[in-house]
Amino acid sequence: MVTLRQWFGLGLLAGASSWAGPADEPVLNDAAQDATGQVWALAHTSQGELYRWDGAHWRAVPVRAAAGAQPVTLGNSSDGSVLCVWNVSIW
Repeated sequence: MVTLRQWFGLGLLAGASSWAGPADEPVLNDAAQDATGQVWALAHTSQGELYRWDGAHWRAVPVRAAAGAQPVTLGNSSDGSVLCVWNVSIW
């Protein structure tokens, strides 16, 4: 099973606010692992999409969301699912 510590290494433990991968990878600011071991993430530039680790790269996963919705944070539910909190600006 993959752990977040393996993905973020000591950077997260040292208080880094984001993880920058290779140039073609998104700059991540939040991640969570579901009960199946799948790792999901948000990027600083996420707008209407989440990212999923496919074993070699982060892949964008489009999400149907309200216009202007921005993912804010990820968390885990009691059943092991990953939850995403969204911010929707109505102004």
